[in-house]
Amino acid sequence: MFEFSSPLLEVYCAFAALQDERVDPFPDPPSFPLYSEKAWSRTSAPKGAITVDGSSTHPGVFRTVQSGVNALSLNTTTPQLLFIYPGTYAEQVSIPPLRSNLTVQGWTPDARSYTHNTATITSALSRLTVPNNDLTATVRNWSPNTRFHNLNIANTFGHVPVNGQNLALSAHTGNQAYYGVQLWGYQDTLLANTGKQLYARSLIVGAIDFIFGQSATAWFDGVDIRTIARGYITASGRSAANNPSWYVVSGSTVDRLNGTV
Repeated sequence: MFEFSSPLLEVYCAFAALQDERVDPFPDPPSFPLYSEKAWSRTSAPKGAITVDGSSTHPGVFRTVQSGVNALSLNTTTPQLLFIYPGTYAEQVSIPPLRSNLTVQGWTPDARSYTHNTATITSALSRLTVPNNDLTATVRNWSPNTRFHNLNIANTFGHVPVNGQNLALSAHTGNQAYYGVQLWGYQDTLLANTGKQLYARSLIVGAIDFIFGQSATAWFDGVDIRTIARGYITASGRSAANNPSWYVVSGSTVDRLNGTV
């Protein structure tokens, strides 16, 4: 019988706690046949949410994701929610540390899968033009106690042999969870940097060390990991036995993106 080593058991328990402590404005419906597929839709912003819609002209609706982020309170301890309507948002988004829990939800007819996502944030920064990896990221999340649902995040820079780092997501701190997201990049797609992090039912695409970080304890559950060229997938910062960093890939798939790889 296989038994977890004590460090891995601690990691597993940490992520069970990470999920339990979240405040979810979209609770899962009961597992009854009476519930229709519509119960899983996330197609309207809950009351009190900050709303982003790039095509809207209505007052109080923000047209960029960053302007929606800027409207969040830095000091409240009441949970906050950012709801993003369908569209492609060409911008870099930086989320500062908040005192509250934060949920970022993308519009979707079915929150159980990343395949129905309709909101995409995209940019094309790389180390050729900025001084560090974090600053290349399309989404820079520096706030603990956050969860993302059903968003596509892409860095479309591509590849160059030197200074080619181009992040889609910089998950810079702990107590962050990502559900049903798509992360697209080439080199260093995901920076899972520090603290407890969870990635579930998601897609991560890249080619060179495209899941990397320093001291994060990151759990990948039901994630489709796809390579778009030859190269290593992970580059954990675990340099010694006493380093707290673990990357655990559980119930996930690893494959090439398509037949051209």
